[in-house]
Amino acid sequence: MTQAGLLLQVDGSQHDWLEGRGPRLTLVGGIDDATGRVTGAVFREQEDTVGYLETLIQTAHRHGLPLGLYSDRHGIFWKGRTTVPTLAEQFAGKGSTTQLGQALEAAAIAWVAARSPEAKGRVERLWGTAQDRLRVELRLAGASTLEEANALLPTWMERHNARFAIAPADPAPAWRSLPGGLEPEELFCFRHQRRVARDGTFTLAGESLMLAQGRVEPHRLGRRLVISERLDGSRWVELDGTFQPVVSAPERPATLRKRGRVPEPTPAKVVRVPHKPAADHPWRRYPAVGNR
Repeated sequence: MTQAGLLLQVDGSQHDWLEGRGPRLTLVGGIDDATGRVTGAVFREQEDTVGYLETLIQTAHRHGLPLGLYSDRHGIFWKGRTTVPTLAEQFAGKGSTTQLGQALEAAAIAWVAARSPEAKGRVERLWGTAQDRLRVELRLAGASTLEEANALLPTWMERHNARFAIAPADPAPAWRSLPGGLEPEELFCFRHQRRVARDGTFTLAGESLMLAQGRVEPHRLGRRLVISERLDGSRWVELDGTFQPVVSAPERPATLRKRGRVPEPTPAKVVRVPHKPAADHPWRRYPAVGNR
């Protein structure tokens, strides 16, 4: 690409970064295709959605939003590696069902799937350089945990970019600002669609939730809303263009119930009194059969 911000290459590199001093980690990061500048990176226990969301948050804070994202065909980006959409289909509104895919759609970032590791050569070369230089820096710093490795990444990225980044062919940057004045943490998060119950609450992972400012309005009962779960663990709901925090709903009072089936009441017995004919009843005019 000729402009910075036109395309961001992302990937994850699983490696023995700590050289046996700690667990095997995966470095998830992104590099600008036009300049070779590392825009964000984070160590994770494995290649996951959180790692890519954190990379995009760092990129948005430092530079802005890229126009496109270039990656492999991992299921994190799109379900079904053999049925990935074309750019035309994405711009036509064909949506993704993954959490990362929904975040890219919210940020209007087009996703481009590479057909081979060689196709995304810039980020593959980054891993080769990092496994040589970053691994040594982690050793010299004595890093042995995930937290210690992540604490070293900002200074490593700064030195790496100063040493290896190049000027783009077109000096005009193509980075975009966030839509609607949103913060990156509000844009790159997990989204869960839930239905509002009759008491104004909604559930997530088996937990009953409600708005921190009180119950939702009556006209929203029975309708669906989207709960945004940010990387810091906080949960929000967007209503009328503003994000409102979500808290746990108070527990409902327990109702005592008798165990087993309640027996039905036994109906009262009906006592029948035999009817005795009167002395002048016609039936008495005839002699009994046995007396003949």
